[in-house]
Amino acid sequence: MNDVKSVLDFLSELQNLKGDIVMNFKSSYLQRVYDGLESRNAEQKEFLQAVSEVLESLEPVVAANPKLEELGVIERIVEPERIIQFRV
Repeated sequence: MNDVKSVLDFLSELQNLKGDIVMNFKSSYLQRVYDGLESRNAEQKEFLQAVSEVLESLEPVVAANPKLEELGVIERIVEPERIIQFRV
């Protein structure tokens, strides 16, 4: 019975922390990209989670290809699309 209570307490605590996720990347470049994106899109939790997963998977690629940083490729990949509509 104590095991079930422990699991429920853990899940409850996890639910409370859900909005306070902090990402730490090995690459300082990816960390800067993520931090900038997070500051501009703080209210978009699902989007930031998806970006963090993609950036985490791209860490070896970025480490092997420093040209990606020079060309700003990652910044372009993670920037969300914006649609502006005008009514006439």
